[in-house]
Amino acid sequence: MSKLAETVREDIVAFLNSNGELLFNERDFQIHLAVWLKSNGKYCDVDVEYYVPRKELVGYVWDSELKLDIVVKKYDEYLPIELKYKTKSVKKHLTRFGENIENEVYVLKNQGAQDLGMYDFWKDVRRIEIVRNRFAAVKGGLAVFITNDDYYLK
Repeated sequence: MSKLAETVREDIVAFLNSNGELLFNERDFQIHLAVWLKSNGKYCDVDVEYYVPRKELVGYVWDSELKLDIVVKKYDEYLPIELKYKTKSVKKHLTRFGENIENEVYVLKNQGAQDLGMYDFWKDVRRIEIVRNRFAAVKGGLAVFITNDDYYLK
């Protein structure tokens, strides 16, 4: 693992350990993590939805364009990060705009289809490998999977 990958991995673990907020979905996770990485001052740049034309990527077999969830830049090195956040439903009380909402509401949905969730994770890993093989400045990559669904732990 490259020094950059190790540093970013440690920072992601620190973010997850220090984040007391409920992350409502994968986009919420992506934005909060990117802002946190950018604000810690260790990196030259942190981008979200980093577009790479699929025609540039040998072995990219999917019809969709490639937009990496997060790309961290430090000096002349880049590290793509792909995120997966798979959930089962959760109800809880919320505070919105400084007021407690009286009734519990579903704050996470039950995504199910765990087989597809696992496939999507490994697809992300492969996409990172393809990007790393194409661009010399890409020094590895990280695929992050978080869940509250016990099925994934089996």
